[in-house]
Amino acid sequence: MTETRHVPTAEEAMQALRDHVVDRALHARRKHGPEIDGAAIRAMLLDSECVRFSTRIVFDGSDLLPGEFAHAHCRGPAASDGFDLFVHPHFIGREQDLPLLAAYHVVSINWLDVATHEEAELYAAALLGLEVDDYYQRLCALADEVGESTLTDLHVPGWDELDESGGGCGSHAHGDASGHGHGRCHGHGDSDSDSDAHGQQQHHDHGQPAATPGGGGCGSACACSGGAAPTEKRPRP
Repeated sequence: MTETRHVPTAEEAMQALRDHVVDRALHARRKHGPEIDGAAIRAMLLDSECVRFSTRIVFDGSDLLPGEFAHAHCRGPAASDGFDLFVHPHFIGREQDLPLLAAYHVVSINWLDVATHEEAELYAAALLGLEVDDYYQRLCALADEVGESTLTDLHVPGWDELDESGGGCGSHAHGDASGHGHGRCHGHGDSDSDSDAHGQQQHHDHGQPAATPGGGGCGSACACSGGAAPTEKRPRP
């Protein structure tokens, strides 16, 4: 007698993804916490057990859209080339706020275009030991600060001199705290960064459930598809 194999529904697959997202956040918190400060978040972004692709923080707002506090950008044509997480220069020296800003974008680096703003909030809240609504309120407050900044504040001399020959994929993790996603496809050269670590990490399988809505999956290349995380709009408080 042939056993019938259960095919997960879209809802079951999404719940499995979210459970896994929280599990990975708690693993990162155990390894680099329990208090996740600026130094801990930098170390975590370079740890292939926690973040699938090596990521460095770069304080450079020249590639940010108005109102964006950060976005993650592929350094090359594939996600395995690593990411630069561009953070608005408004937050230079704000070490206590850096984990709130950076944690939101980890899901789009680990799960690429599968993740949404809901997974971003779940991951960040679990990593930082906060309730999701509390995290969201704090992130909104930080995003509002960027909204009050002027475009002339975006350029930081010496931090964003670009090599125009550099190409890459900028389609992931372009979102403000409202959950707006901005898929982009254009090259971006090297920039001086907050960290000196440029070493590329080996591929690390985070065990993402095979059946996930939206396609892509853990093995997706960094395709310039415009499928950014987060992509949906959550009402502002």
